[in-house]
Amino acid sequence: MRKSLVTALSVSLVASTLFATGSFAATKTKQVDSFRPLAIFSVPGGGIAEIIAATPDGNRLFYTSAGLGSIGVMDLTVPSKPKQISSIEVGGEPTSVTITPDGKTALAVVITSKREIGEAVDIKPGKLIAIDTKTLKIKGELAIGNHPDSIALTTLKGQYVAVIAIENEPMYLDDKGIRTDEEAPGFEGDISGPGYVQIVNIDKTDLSKSKIKDIKFDAAQLKAKGLLFPEDPQPEFVDIRNGKAAVTLQENNGVAIIDVQSSKITSLFSSGKPVKQKADLTEDGKISFTGSYPEDVSKEEYAGARMSDAIAWNAAGTTLYTADEGELDYTGGRGWSVWSPAGKLLWTDKGALEQKASEYGYYADSRSEAKGIEVEGVETAIFGKKEFAFVGSERGSFVALYDITKPSAPSFIQLLPTGTRPEGLLALPQKNLFLTSDETTGTISIFEGVSGIYQAPAKNPTISAKPGVSWAAISGLAADAKNSNVLYAVPDIAMQSYIYKLDLKGGEAKLSHHVAIKENGKLASLDMEGIALDTSIVKGKQPGFWVASEGNALFKDKEYMANLLVQVDSKGTVLRKVALPAEIDSAEGGVIRNNGFEGVTISSDGRYLLAPIQREYAKDASVNGVSYARIARYDLKTDAWEFFLYPLEKTDTKGDWIGLSEIVNLGKDKYAVIERDKLIGGAAKLKAVYTFSLNGVKPFAGLTEETSAIAGSVIKKTKALELKSTIAPFEKLEGLTVTPDGKVWAAVDNDGGVHLSGLYQVANLKDISK
Repeated sequence: MRKSLVTALSVSLVASTLFATGSFAATKTKQVDSFRPLAIFSVPGGGIAEIIAATPDGNRLFYTSAGLGSIGVMDLTVPSKPKQISSIEVGGEPTSVTITPDGKTALAVVITSKREIGEAVDIKPGKLIAIDTKTLKIKGELAIGNHPDSIALTTLKGQYVAVIAIENEPMYLDDKGIRTDEEAPGFEGDISGPGYVQIVNIDKTDLSKSKIKDIKFDAAQLKAKGLLFPEDPQPEFVDIRNGKAAVTLQENNGVAIIDVQSSKITSLFSSGKPVKQKADLTEDGKISFTGSYPEDVSKEEYAGARMSDAIAWNAAGTTLYTADEGELDYTGGRGWSVWSPAGKLLWTDKGALEQKASEYGYYADSRSEAKGIEVEGVETAIFGKKEFAFVGSERGSFVALYDITKPSAPSFIQLLPTGTRPEGLLALPQKNLFLTSDETTGTISIFEGVSGIYQAPAKNPTISAKPGVSWAAISGLAADAKNSNVLYAVPDIAMQSYIYKLDLKGGEAKLSHHVAIKENGKLASLDMEGIALDTSIVKGKQPGFWVASEGNALFKDKEYMANLLVQVDSKGTVLRKVALPAEIDSAEGGVIRNNGFEGVTISSDGRYLLAPIQREYAKDASVNGVSYARIARYDLKTDAWEFFLYPLEKTDTKGDWIGLSEIVNLGKDKYAVIERDKLIGGAAKLKAVYTFSLNGVKPFAGLTEETSAIAGSVIKKTKALELKSTIAPFEKLEGLTVTPDGKVWAAVDNDGGVHLSGLYQVANLKDISK
């Protein structure tokens, strides 16, 4: 589980269809074989949804929002239309929540200590609070250990019993008593104290009278079992079945089984490490599972230690499942595992989940030198006649679904796309639903069980590639000249410089490497943000493409990259590179930001290249309160540049800015661009397509000033599409193209594999070219 608080960008209450699949009421089905996206809910007020729990009927959902210090309450009566009911302030950071079997009470654990990094520390007891699920009033409190992290509830002889992991994450102070950013366990000066488990016999009438028993871990016993930091157990997550509480000791790389009735530890074992597991261990823009993990990084301290976060029992209570997240670099199992309660390893995915994630674009190469996809959550439940395991990847932003009807032989079914960084997982068989709480986007993703294997709709196909094909970060689109079922795409600098080919068939978009872009026989290094078929007057006998490569404005730095329009032939060989004028962008200096070229298209007569510059220049002043990006136009006859002012929408959100992404020639020199904000989830206000023409618009040179005479140089734009609900909850609407049959397609850039890479048919040409 993450150790720091993450506050999402300000988000407002929003419930929209998830990934443009259509809004449906959840339906009960006798047989569940897979799940489909149903809806997505955005937490209001800038909060996150970390851990979720529901009443027994599944109609009311409670979620922790640590950043706001509250428990949120959501109405799930109509799952396709979730609604916020209330937000309950709890006087601290809620870390976990559960519901009593009678549905009358929500029990949440709360940290009340002051423990922010860079500030003085004030350690106080944590608290267990009871919330009436109908009145939504706090009806009781109980002082508990100072850093509770997880709570699970069971019933023993009619008595509600809570098992709470008191983690006590490490805290180190400098000589002035200020907390430092050091969080590694096992060092001298840690003031947090050893973690432990508390068993609470809940008093239903007066929570404050509940009886607490502390379960301490013996350091010598932990050491004997091979745990890593025996003086600092750090219990992380709890799950209970048949009176047995399974508790992960994450940093210690261990699992404890506690008999709740007797309060005794009945089993304790190390989670060990994988052996010769195929993995990508190098951040190089290429996804290649050719490394041996952890053998290739054996010099790293604790290399390969699974350090499991979440844990779950199967329904029978005979088998355990762990989410092997890891905590330090080159730790974690980069997947998940199956265990006997005695600690025998029964099954592990052996890296197969990471490889499956890469096929669907969910593998972030930037995580290769850390912990890979970081499987953080695991949940089990029976739907119909099948038992499923839901396995959540924090860094890939997906949940993998497995059939565990045979408990020690999981069978992969599908990947479910979630909001960014799913933290909490919740199965609701009584509603035929599965939900995730997504930390970064501040969302709750809702899925519905269906019979058969779910197929995405043709207007929102699932992108996947053959094993071994590296891809992610689609940032520009182009349509084939003749075949409406073929699109081309480019990735940005997160991946190597390949042009992708997408073959559309029903609900699938099969991705392959079309060509590698090479210069002087070597793979080019480009930050590609746009692509267009080469219909220019300088096309050769084997015409290929023009691609836009965004610069980084690192003037006078060895890492400097220029903004370029690059012509390649049909085999990907670089033929020509066109740079901006030196006074705008050159190694010596310039006025452009690192938000440069974001697309490329060609005029109808083939004479001009057009590219949007994403934002206003660094030293531009607004004119009458309006900021202006540029549409850059390059004359292939005269080699001259011209620039036209594009008026950007305004934003009043702190830290936000508005910019352009992509450009498409709709025909007869009418152009479409994407204009969007930087926001995610319910905060997003602008993810739009605008159209314009340059007819009658005069070029503008230099910087804008408050007194600039810009009349005649400003583009008149028309809003054609608003797509914020289509791509919710994500930020980067970046690709746009039109196929020969007039279909308008848009794509979401997934930042190199950190969430869904979405492809959407959003309109027909006739609808936006009026």
